[in-house]
Amino acid sequence: MKKAVFAGLDSVLQAGFQTIWRWESRQPAPF
Repeated sequence: MKKAVFAGLDSVLQAGFQTIWRWESRQPAPF
């Protein structure tokens, strides 16, 4: 059960990180 939760969190984090990475590569970071 825990492994499935962690796997889901990991995939969500990776997807979010990739989205932010793509967005930041197009324009400078706001912070």
